[in-house]
Amino acid sequence: MASKLRSMLSRAALTVPVAAVLSCTSGVVNPAAAEAVARVELLSISPVTEATVTRDTVLVADIKYSIQNYQQGVDYYIAPLFASNRGSGQTFNELDRIAQATRVTAPEGTIRVRYGIARELQSTQLERPIRVWFYLMERTGAHTTRVIGKTEQLHYNVGGG
Repeated sequence: MASKLRSMLSRAALTVPVAAVLSCTSGVVNPAAAEAVARVELLSISPVTEATVTRDTVLVADIKYSIQNYQQGVDYYIAPLFASNRGSGQTFNELDRIAQATRVTAPEGTIRVRYGIARELQSTQLERPIRVWFYLMERTGAHTTRVIGKTEQLHYNVGGG
């Protein structure tokens, strides 16, 4: 009985610290916590909506945000997503990984996002005229995110160059 108890305590002692380390360093949302929701407001955008853009265009957006149920240690990001011509409601961008997006490190604030659109303009899935939103996302897994808020829709025309 005593050896069985020691064995159980030994396993428990190992499990708790490992779980604590993983939850602190993962950057992934705790599924047991209240779900995050964000208010995201576009304060300014350059070029202005309805402008003609080219492969040299860099979107520069000042965005005010507030995250309800923000979790310290979770990775939050803001990135533009573009309407796709591959189905209703589908969006995309050409980031290789979410970590290339603009990182959000506080539950509320104002942040500047700079994003060159050359790769999106070359994509065969880009809907034209362009529709784009800035999404605020939280990391939910190693390669997954969840949208918790977004700006209003912006429109752009595609020019030469």
